[in-house]
Amino acid sequence: MAKQGLRTEMRRVLRAIEPAARARQSAAVCKQVLAHPALEAARNVAVYLSMDDEISTTELIQTLLQRAKQVYVPRYTRETMDMFPIASWADVEAMPLTKWNIRQPAEAPAETAALAHEGLDVILVPGMAFDKAGRRLGRGKGYYDRYFARCAQFATAHNQSRPVYLALAFDEQIVDQVPTDEHDVTLDAVVTPERIY
Repeated sequence: MAKQGLRTEMRRVLRAIEPAARARQSAAVCKQVLAHPALEAARNVAVYLSMDDEISTTELIQTLLQRAKQVYVPRYTRETMDMFPIASWADVEAMPLTKWNIRQPAEAPAETAALAHEGLDVILVPGMAFDKAGRRLGRGKGYYDRYFARCAQFATAHNQSRPVYLALAFDEQIVDQVPTDEHDVTLDAVVTPERIY
């Protein structure tokens, strides 16, 4: 119930952010993320394709592609989420829209998914609310927490480090404390326009 109450409150808060403020904060977060040491060192990066109430990832993805990073974006099914590679921004623009009005790859061969190859170095994570300790409130479907568990299994099986989990957040999304359950994964950092927690 605590999670649902916070989600309801955050929907109201996010709706109230003016478009100009969204754009300004998105640009500032993008700059912070691109300078983060984990991202600079990364080769394979997963990035969500943003909805209107999230930090925009358009500029971020375009810059990562220009820097010759291998960018992966999510594809959701009813139960699971996987990350699939893109080679250009045109790949994103060609993707079909989902019922949530976000783009995602069409049917893709399973062998092209990130966890069928070398895995990921960094995952840029969306959410509804975050706290300064790296706790995250998602939209309630559990896609990212289940994917984090698979990433941990992949890392163990391949004797490598799990990806670095970086959340992207508007200032208004930072709350005193996010309620969590035992399956919720704590993030490595939360990147806001002014600070990295």
